Amino acid sequence: MNTEQTRAEQTWTHDERVPYRIMVVEDEQLMRSIIVQLLRSEGYDVIEGNSADGALRIFEREKIDLAILDLNLGEGGSGLELLGKIHDLDPEVMGIIVTAYASIESAVEALRKGAYDYITKPFANDHLKSVVRRALEYKAAFRENRFLRRELREKYRARQQAFSADQLRRAARESARKRTLRLQARRLHRRNPGQARSAQGC
Repeated sequence: MNTEQTRAEQTWTHDERVPYRIMVVEDEQLMRSIIVQLLRSEGYDVIEGNSADGALRIFEREKIDLAILDLNLGEGGSGLELLGKIHDLDPEVMGIIVTAYASIESAVEALRKGAYDYITKPFANDHLKSVVRRALEYKAAFRENRFLRRELREKYRARQQAFSADQLRRAARESARKRTLRLQARRLHRRNPGQARSAQGC
């Protein structure tokens, strides 16, 4: 298996044979173009936006797996606020914050908002690709674990239902057996009271 084939397979979602969809929100056109071209070269389906409001409108109508958000967007927009709104709509979206003005406060706030990672500019292309890949692998593993847990719950429920049904069948058979014995006892009682007491003791 060659490198291109391996890389391409890593970009597929766990449950569907379609590329992961990534949204890049960056108000600087040159930086946005660099990130978009880099991700598309890796086989991802990339949607781009240049403002928080525009990105939110895109997100409301598109299914997004991962969002790369600039910390300081134009027109007073904030990547952190946008990430919070995105997670209100879909908490499973993986978020990566990028910024040229890194600070401990914004990094802590990004993690509090649910960002997977916080990357400072300028960054190496390989570093961004690695962070994106790990974030999507984490997302796929989370989905798989959730699927397996649901499958186990369904199997357990089915077994419980089967066990309950078996108990009901046994109870019905036992009830029918007792009714039969009582009928037999009544018949014997009418014929011979002494044999009736023997039948009731069965």
